[in-house]
Amino acid sequence: MFKIQNKTFSNNTTINGCNIDVQNVTVKNGAKLTLDAEKETTINGPFEVETGAELEIK
Repeated sequence: MFKIQNKTFSNNTTINGCNIDVQNVTVKNGAKLTLDAEKETTINGPFEVETGAELEIK
């Protein structure tokens, strides 16, 4: 499992993995976060996508 915790994304970022677990993440205005999991993406706890930011889950 690939864990992302306590992170702020200010640039375009792609995360690849079999299973992705995300907690306490912020995607800032103008950034795009792509979560590309082969099996499962789980979002736990605080998660914010600011106005003008993008989130893509594949």
